[in-house]
Amino acid sequence: MNLQNFLLVGFGGAMGATLRFVSEWSIKKYLALPLPIMLINTFGCFLAGLTYYLFEKHSYSNLFYSFLFIGLLGGFTTFSSYTLDILKTLQQGQSLLTVFYYTLMSPILGLIACFSGYYFTKLIIK
Repeated sequence: MNLQNFLLVGFGGAMGATLRFVSEWSIKKYLALPLPIMLINTFGCFLAGLTYYLFEKHSYSNLFYSFLFIGLLGGFTTFSSYTLDILKTLQQGQSLLTVFYYTLMSPILGLIACFSGYYFTKLIIK
């Protein structure tokens, strides 16, 4: 990793997180939770697929990849990183069973970890 890569990821992440914040705020005026996040995640995944295809067809720099995928889209929605990881895993020829477990276990373990962290902290800090 070099400094330029590091800065581009940070800048893209800040832009993506800000875009997510503004998008969620705007959508909440019209829809109730959890729909805004679901829409943002779905749109972010669409953008990840669209831009990843363009990266396969054209030669873009690793710096631009880091800015766009890790920074901007990663800050906009980490769900897009998760789904893009599944796409890449399939393209690399991993078994469907491996992809199935990864796809199934990531959200399940994430939910378990989130609830565990919440209730663990709730026990300790009152």
